[in-house]
Amino acid sequence: MMISSRDRRTLTVGGAVIASLIVLSKGVPAWREWVAEARSGAAEQVRASREADTLVAHAKALRDTLAARNARYVALAPALVAGNTPAEASATLASLVSGAASASGVKLGAVQLRPAADTGARRAFVRVSVHADVVGDIRGVTTMVASLEHGPARLRVRDLTVTQPDPAAPADRVEALRADFTVEGLAMARHQ
Repeated sequence: MMISSRDRRTLTVGGAVIASLIVLSKGVPAWREWVAEARSGAAEQVRASREADTLVAHAKALRDTLAARNARYVALAPALVAGNTPAEASATLASLVSGAASASGVKLGAVQLRPAADTGARRAFVRVSVHADVVGDIRGVTTMVASLEHGPARLRVRDLTVTQPDPAAPADRVEALRADFTVEGLAMARHQ
């Protein structure tokens, strides 16, 4: 069977039209989806680039802030009670109290280390304290309290009670006052 040239042309044009319709019905939506994804990816890249530019612009300020905080942190070190553990820091604090008592000319009695309260939270500092009593005259007691509160380590005298153990003592006898007190300080919290 022989196909006429007119039928062949019609068949060719019809096949081309059908092929075009198939390509357009399947290809155009796929192409549009690809273009939308490409635009979305480009917009995401532009946004990420802007965020990176912002971070780079703020990096100097962040570095300066970090340097300032680090300097304040390092400057705070001499004001802290030394010790690798809270127990060591409490012992150091007891030594500071003993030194202040000795330098003030008062007699140091019992010294009790008070363990730091465990709050369970990770903190940078831990509060350490000792309770002690001394016997001496008013000048010695006040000198000792002042040297503790105004020394290189930032300490706080709490619960200070001063009593006269012998109020009926004769006037020619040296005044003797008894002072019970608690001293608190801050130490670095070492986390394992």
